[in-house]
Amino acid sequence: MGDRNLLNYQAVVISNVSRIPQPTIAVLERQVRAGMGLMIFLGDQTDEVFFNQQMGEGGAKLLPAKVGGLWGEDPIQQKQVPNYSFATDKLSHPVMSEFNNPDFGAEFLSAVKVHKGHEMELLKDDNTRVVAWLSNGKPAIVEKKIGSGYVFMFAFPPTTAWGNLPTQPAFTILMIRSINMLTLGNRPAKNMPVTTPIHGVVSVADQNTNVRITPPAPMQKKETRPELTTDGRAAFDYNETERAGFYDIVLDRTPKVQMVYALNPNAEVESNLDVILPATIKQNFPEFDFTFVAKSDDFQKAISAERRGTELWPWLIGAVFLLLALESVLANRWAPRD
Repeated sequence: MGDRNLLNYQAVVISNVSRIPQPTIAVLERQVRAGMGLMIFLGDQTDEVFFNQQMGEGGAKLLPAKVGGLWGEDPIQQKQVPNYSFATDKLSHPVMSEFNNPDFGAEFLSAVKVHKGHEMELLKDDNTRVVAWLSNGKPAIVEKKIGSGYVFMFAFPPTTAWGNLPTQPAFTILMIRSINMLTLGNRPAKNMPVTTPIHGVVSVADQNTNVRITPPAPMQKKETRPELTTDGRAAFDYNETERAGFYDIVLDRTPKVQMVYALNPNAEVESNLDVILPATIKQNFPEFDFTFVAKSDDFQKAISAERRGTELWPWLIGAVFLLLALESVLANRWAPRD
């Protein structure tokens, strides 16, 4: 796996591998910090010493926990072994919150049976937290935020070797929500108030790609190029965001990539719903001529008092009807008859 192969990936999955080449670890570390997601499944081939020394706190610091030895045992013939499901009382993480649904949450989680896994010793780090627990009190999935990216580590492989998770509906939900968080959970916002600068992050491979920005009319189009940031990402900035509307941004390459940012009026600073008195309006706007009608006043009487001139429309309508009647009489009297 070379450097170039990871530039355009939003997430990478490492499943039950023994070791990873050093150059690949360096690329993974750089890309995760730049916003790429990394999912690690431990298994029977995992070299715990190598992972802890090269990818853990002793090396690239990519792991959210120290990988320990195995717990549980494999079934032998008819021998029954303890099985554990996901804990249903610890579902606060966004990935697991879907299972709070009373219609299927507990049923799906209780159907999962895991009989073996790796110990994972949690790091004392504010960027590390447990995604899901097993009913035996051991962490099943742990997460770590590194730079702009996330790393998820599972205590077991995505196979039926150590449990039935891949055959259960919970697996599909778990994978979809995990990948969504790994790929989209730390992206810059695209719905912002006006005057907020647009900060777009693109693949490092697009560092030299022309970026065309089309703001709302009558603002002029602009072109720019991404620049490498200190954390190894490629990003562009656009600060002329005083006008509300859609800002279309296109990466001018093949195939083209289009991004749309929506900048909305900031109601908190542009609106004031406080009560204002008529005297204050006259003071602040002396040339504004208006009549104030209170709730207790007779609105119809106030309108009549402000009315000026004579209304002609009733007379004009009457004249129209009179002419129509006259036309009918004349037509009846002088129209040709066969």
